[in-house]
Amino acid sequence: MGNFFTPEEIDDLSIQIDIQLNELSQSTIATPCDIRVDNNFFGSSAYELPLTQRQNIEANVRENADFFLQRFASKAICKIDLRMEKLMLLDRFAKTLNEMGFFGVKLQIVDVAITVYILHIGLTTFADKYCSN
Repeated sequence: MGNFFTPEEIDDLSIQIDIQLNELSQSTIATPCDIRVDNNFFGSSAYELPLTQRQNIEANVRENADFFLQRFASKAICKIDLRMEKLMLLDRFAKTLNEMGFFGVKLQIVDVAITVYILHIGLTTFADKYCSN
């Protein structure tokens, strides 16, 4: 693991991820949809970004979540092993987000939101949606 989070923060972030994933598993938010943003097609088999994760990302990155996730994916997802576990994803994403200029609480909130979304829909589905071919 990198030096982005203390062991206590890792435990707390992991719990937050589990809570949000549990909430998503008990809702009907994940439904297949077509998402078009500015004539960019994000794929008919992709799942929509859940509202809580969209709000957490957009409030902290100050841009459209889909565009941000596309930029993020090109830096952190598109060329990796798609079988990473939760804590490996959290650490890798923290490194990428830090390189993108995020730190502190914003880094934690965005990292958790992205990790929850990816674990919810699957890393392969996320890569299919946001990585350029």
